[in-house]
This record gives sequence, structure tokens and C-alpha cells, in this order.
Amino acid sequence: MDLISFLIALWLTFIFFCAFFLIFSIPFVILENRIMKKKTNENHFTVREPRIFLLFHVLVFLYLWGLFITNTIIFSILIVLGLLLIIHSYSWKLRVEGDRIVYTPFVGIRKEFTISSITRVKIRHGELKVYSENKKLFSVKRLKIGHKQLSTRLQKEEHIQFDF
Repeated sequence: MDLISFLIALWLTFIFFCAFFLIFSIPFVILENRIMKKKTNENHFTVREPRIFLLFHVLVFLYLWGLFITNTIIFSILIVLGLLLIIHSYSWKLRVEGDRIVYTPFVGIRKEFTISSITRVKIRHGELKVYSENKKLFSVKRLKIGHKQLSTRLQKEEHIQFDF
């Protein structure tokens, strides 16, 4: 279930709960009104909300507070994920300098390889997966700038086996 469906389900649950509680509370309001009529007279009385509504308002408050906390947690996670995507987009790069490849997938992580150490390249759905023996070194998706240039450069090497 995606996030929007989840939030809609929470709000619909809230609306049905409110409607059910209001219908359920009518006998209690009538009973409390009869009790108050017996305890008061026409010169001394108080007009107020029925006590059952206090319970209802407390439950609504707790439900909305829980909804707020849940949404805050969900959106905080989404914000962190968004920041990680920004950091990834900014820091991800692969530089080819002669026979040397410098790969930086994330901040602070830097790996260096030589083209001569590459033994195999798999191309699936436009994605290059580069291996040294059976160890995956890196992969480059089709939408990356320089993808075609890297593929062409690696295809020039006779010792690299290509799997299409």
C-alpha cells in the first residue's frame, strides 16, 4: 500500500469513527439530560457539553496526535531519503584516466581499478556491470552521462569478455 492510500485509509477510519461515536452517544446524551433535569430547576441550571463528548474529544485528540506523530516519522524518513539521493547525485562519479578508473559511489568512498584488471562486462537493459574475475567492481546505468563513451572504451580492450 502506498503512502497516499495509507493516509486516506487513516482519514476515512477517523471519519467513520466520528460518525459511529456520535450515533452511539445519543442515548448517553438523552440519559444525562434527564439526570440534569432532576437535579436542577428553571432558575438554577448550567448549559454545557455532555460528558460523553469529553471522552469523544479526548479520543479524537489522541487519534490526531498519533496521526501527527506517524506522519512526522514518515515524512522525516522521506526527507532523509531525499537528502541521501541529493548526496548520491552530487557525489557519484566514475573517471577514466588512461588505464586507471577512479570510482566514487558515495561521499568519502573512493575505489580505484585498472582497465587491465577488468575481465568481464555484462550489459543488461542498458546497464553496464563490470567484473574482475567473479567480483563485481561497479555498475553504470544507461542514463549516466558518459555511459556510451565508457562502453566504447571498454569494448576496445581485447581481454574483456562482453555478455549482452
